[in-house]
Amino acid sequence: MKFHQATLFLFIAVVWAVIALASTTVPCPLLYNPVCGADGEVYSNDCFLHNAGVELAESWEICRGHELCPSICTEEYDPVCFEGEIYENRCKMQSLHCGLLIVEDPLEYCLEK
Repeated sequence: MKFHQATLFLFIAVVWAVIALASTTVPCPLLYNPVCGADGEVYSNDCFLHNAGVELAESWEICRGHELCPSICTEEYDPVCFEGEIYENRCKMQSLHCGLLIVEDPLEYCLEK
């Protein structure tokens, strides 16, 4: 009889742990709206950040090195246009606008200005 009681107790403990674990996380949408966590990691969106139990970073500088906030760029000349300005390459443009999801303008748009 003691074996059955121990097994029942173990079963209840496992079910309780699974329920407790499931209640701390919520399903997240698969939308890519990256955020920088205080741990220096980049999360796909606020929901994933929250589920990881991490606070939002005060600035993207802590996530330097990510493609949205590069720390080192090549000198390659491959001009891109953003908000009426031409940048030497995408990396340098992204570095100056650290952490933003940027949609480039056609190069002709900047050349007309």
